[in-house]
Amino acid sequence: MYADAYASTIEKVPDEPHWAIIKTNSTHVPGDARSVSNPGHGYPAHTVNSINYEVYLTQEGWQDAIQRLEDSSYPENYKALYVRTATVSSTVNVSIT
Repeated sequence: MYADAYASTIEKVPDEPHWAIIKTNSTHVPGDARSVSNPGHGYPAHTVNSINYEVYLTQEGWQDAIQRLEDSSYPENYKALYVRTATVSSTVNVSIT
């Protein structure tokens, strides 16, 4: 079973309880020629780290995905989660002294 959705932004993470798998991702960004020929100019090579958030609406689909990850010949780092969104409230007090 594959993910029901992929959340690449906060707005795409469902508000209702759901199961999720988070995987790490890294992208190498090569430096430009100026950083080699003129130190202090251009930009050096670097790595950009990010996560992939997979949404599962059923526990069975989530468990199947975990089993696929565990059975894979190419192991990946991941975190398996059950997610419930917290309700956040705040109070503003204004006073004049």
